Order: sequence, then C-alpha cells, then structure tokens
Amino acid sequence: MLPSQRALDVTSDPTRKMSSLKQAQKLLQDLLFQNSTTCETGKVEQQRNETGKVEQQRNEENREKETA
Repeated sequence: MLPSQRALDVTSDPTRKMSSLKQAQKLLQDLLFQNSTTCETGKVEQQRNETGKVEQQRNEENREKETA
C-alpha cells in the first residue's frame, strides 16, 4: 500500500479514525494560520509601499520648490 493510500485508510477502528481526524484538523489549523500570517504580511508590505510613494511624492515636490 502506498503512503498516500495508507493515510486515507482509517478503517473502522475508532482510535485510528480519531487520530487521523486530529491530524487532519491540526494540518488545517496550521494552513489557516499560515494563510492569515501571509495575508497580514502582505497588508504590511502594501502599507510600506504606499508610505514610500507618499515620501517619494513629497521629495519630488520639495525638489520642484527648490529649483523654482
């Protein structure tokens, strides 16, 4: 039996079934946490980019004032 098939074969043994369900639940929780962390990181990165654009615009305006 292949490892992937073995992972899906929970048989009728309640203990083994519960163990497999707990493993699946843990995996889903880990993936959900990873996804939310990635999402938050993306939001922070987007905010930094927007802040950088504002600073760049201010710098350009200051240069224009200096040359005028």
